[in-house]
Amino acid sequence: SDTVYSSLFALDRRMIEHGGLILHCAYIGHQGKGILFSAPSGVGKSTQAALWEKYRNSVIVNGDRALLRKEEGKWLACGWPVCGSSGICKRMDVSIHAIVMLRQGKRNRVMRLSPIEAFRQLYPQVTVNQWKPEFVQAAMKGIEDLIMQIPVWQLPCDISDEAVQCLQSVLFPGVSIEK
Repeated sequence: SDTVYSSLFALDRRMIEHGGLILHCAYIGHQGKGILFSAPSGVGKSTQAALWEKYRNSVIVNGDRALLRKEEGKWLACGWPVCGSSGICKRMDVSIHAIVMLRQGKRNRVMRLSPIEAFRQLYPQVTVNQWKPEFVQAAMKGIEDLIMQIPVWQLPCDISDEAVQCLQSVLFPGVSIEK
């Protein structure tokens, strides 16, 4: 049996018991703030994180999953030693600035998701033991709290610096575009 997946289910239980979540995402630290790129496998989470690393000198913390927990009323994305196929996993915690739901697209644009749409897109990306109703309820409550505090954006995009510029202009308005 694959010990990574077994560990993931055991960790899921512990995270839920302590009000945390495991989110399928690649995430970066940018100027001390966390940006989480989430989507189903193969959409380009690691690719977008790598673009931010290349064009904005950001740090990729993890290319596959983040442990989300709330500390002193603020949501944090926490690093852990499981990196999936990206091979990137650093032990680094960042305050979550934004969650970005990715879609492949020919035109780069950013739209803020309503809480209902944010929940609908985030829930399938959260690791939760579906056979335990109390875990499902706790995960749903955690996602609801998360999206009430952290903006969730939709980014249909390509793999260019323009995609980074587009998102940066929304996440950090008034800040000059730095390369």
